[in-house]
Amino acid sequence: MSWDDIWNDKSLSCDQTKECAEKYIKYFLKDMEDLYKLETNFKISCFWDGGFGVSIGDDMNGYTWQDSADTLFEAIILLKNKIQELLNKQ
Repeated sequence: MSWDDIWNDKSLSCDQTKECAEKYIKYFLKDMEDLYKLETNFKISCFWDGGFGVSIGDDMNGYTWQDSADTLFEAIILLKNKIQELLNKQ
C-alpha cells in the first residue's frame, strides 16, 4: 500500500488515516534508532530525477546493502524491511 492509497482510502476517516500514517512513521523511526544504537549507518539519498538510493553502510567502511527506488515511499519500505531483517538477526 502506498501513501496515496492510504490518503485516498474513502473507507478511512481523516483521523484513521492520520493515525495509520503516524503509527507507521513512529515504528519506522524506532527501527532507525535501534539500527543507530547498533552503530550501523544507513541513508536515503536522491539526485534530481534519478530516483532514491537506499543503503546500509557508509563510504569509509563500505556498504553491506544498497538498493534503489522510484519513489520516497518505496525507498522507506525497502529500508524499513532491511532494518527489520537486520534487527531480527540480533
